[in-house]
Amino acid sequence: MRTKLVGVAAITALFLATSLSVVRAADMPVKAPPSPPPVVATDWSGIYFDVDVGWEQQRINWLYTNATPPFVSLGSSPFSGTQSGGVMGGHIGVQVQWAWLVVGGEWGGSGLMDNKWVSIASTGGPTAGTSPCVFAPFNAGTQCQMQVGDLMTVGGKLGVAWQDWLLYAVGGGAWGTTRSQILLGPGPLASVSDTANPNGISRGYYVGGGFDYMFAKTRLFDMIAGVEYQHIDLGTNNQLSSLGTPVPFTVGNEFNRNISPKEDIVWAKLTVKFNPFAP
Repeated sequence: MRTKLVGVAAITALFLATSLSVVRAADMPVKAPPSPPPVVATDWSGIYFDVDVGWEQQRINWLYTNATPPFVSLGSSPFSGTQSGGVMGGHIGVQVQWAWLVVGGEWGGSGLMDNKWVSIASTGGPTAGTSPCVFAPFNAGTQCQMQVGDLMTVGGKLGVAWQDWLLYAVGGGAWGTTRSQILLGPGPLASVSDTANPNGISRGYYVGGGFDYMFAKTRLFDMIAGVEYQHIDLGTNNQLSSLGTPVPFTVGNEFNRNISPKEDIVWAKLTVKFNPFAP
């Protein structure tokens, strides 16, 4: 009988001890789960520079302006040529963000990877009316060549930001080196060529737009990839050539002409942006 009482007492004590442990555990504070890392807000404000690689197409119009005998052009009708190729460039700029609006300004420069000429060749004889480039008294083989060289743009930027994306428009002034020359074919002045105003600067405007994606953010700088399109119109630049020996340079034989270039460029851009004003 005594043994049974001892067993019952032991079981009761164990039950009470277990119950007290459960109650104490329930009263202990529960440890909160770790908080997620803070979300870094996208800030498009800052100073930036980018390097660009792209594709461009030039369309250049040519118009003789002094069709004086014996150097007679084809009724002073304009003609044009096109070419395309690779281009490299870059921009330096600053922009500020207010809520979803981004406003800025930038300077850009670019140059052709291959300095090819837009060339219009004569295919007819030494009379007017056979080819846009040929003029009496010269034969087939004459070539009219033109080219847009280095470009510079200065303008504004207006964009709409949404998280890591920026959709924007650009526009402003454009300056470019415009070259033209006449290569004379067989005839009275065989092999004579002359370059008109090799560093002639044409002035005009550019417009375009694109989008950027901010793919990396650090405390010091941000990395941005983007695509941009630009249309550039450099207006009209008047140029002339002297035929040289044996024909002296006089009014009426300088082949005065208006050169009007336009260019379309598609850029792939890689941008590094700093924000020294961020808190």
